Amino acid sequence: MKRVRKPSVDIQDLLIRIGERDDMTAYEKFYYHFYTPLFNFALSIVDSRQQAEEIVSDVFVKIWRSRKTLLKINNISTYLYTCVRNGAIDYLNRMRKHEIIHFSPTDYKDVFIELRNPSDHCISTDLMKKINDAINQLPSQCKVIFKLVKEDGLSYKQVAEIMHLSPLTVRNQLAIAIRRMGEILPEHIYNDSGSGKREKV
Repeated sequence: MKRVRKPSVDIQDLLIRIGERDDMTAYEKFYYHFYTPLFNFALSIVDSRQQAEEIVSDVFVKIWRSRKTLLKINNISTYLYTCVRNGAIDYLNRMRKHEIIHFSPTDYKDVFIELRNPSDHCISTDLMKKINDAINQLPSQCKVIFKLVKEDGLSYKQVAEIMHLSPLTVRNQLAIAIRRMGEILPEHIYNDSGSGKREKV
């Protein structure tokens, strides 16, 4: 199965066009760039495709309505994931008849993940299934951190903010995930716990 890299997108340029010019074309590009990873993240929490779609759609409606303040947001990716997480928690609370719940990373459901491998974009369907099966064998927290870092490309700091963990915990959990994945699929997994560069914790 041939995998094609997404074309690079200048997010800052899109934010300027959206915020300062009310550019709907830029907004659509912004939407399509972030929609799928945010949907998968929401789905991993609420376990309902319909609700995940509604949660993410609400976030993008909020983005458009508050577009004049977008450039004041320090990190738009962290902001979006945090909004989705909060929307998912609100939904779970409503479903539990307003019982206030304390959400933790262990509440995440199984998620489907496509591994990125920059040296090989021809991955068979069978191998992808094995990889995703292996990922779903990981402990819940490891699995979500693995997805956010390796699939969505977030930094340790971003993941820590979204999941209310310390960057060191994120790094350690990712190391556990990499080690366990390496035991199952040693020839297909990165041999480090980062994304190709060191990060300060």
